[in-house]
Amino acid sequence: MYTTGDNHRKINACIYLINMRNQHDWLEIYKQHKNLQSDYRLAMHWNIHRSRISKYKSGVLHLELERILTIADTLQIDPMEVIVSIEFSRPKTSLENEVLKRHYFEAMKKTIALRMARVHSGYGFKKR
Repeated sequence: MYTTGDNHRKINACIYLINMRNQHDWLEIYKQHKNLQSDYRLAMHWNIHRSRISKYKSGVLHLELERILTIADTLQIDPMEVIVSIEFSRPKTSLENEVLKRHYFEAMKKTIALRMARVHSGYGFKKR
């Protein structure tokens, strides 16, 4: 099937929507949505030291539930999607990963239509 360049970009954006993300990804999406240009600004926004953001991104520290809920609320998505995708990026057995995948896609089904509509309209995770 032949697709135009515009349709191809939309398809790639939709595929990006269903990929699981790690802490680094969620922090970057949150920063973009809140129009925070740097880790320093995110740290100021959350009233924490910038090194803590670096530790979140590298996986040295785990995001606290409060921060996960803040990210999910801001992005208008099910918090389970954030929780499970972050947990999935940590080493697990294959059985545990299968359970996490199932929960992730169940959570994602609740908001995927809204996000696909945003991508189609050019907004993605950005604010309108």
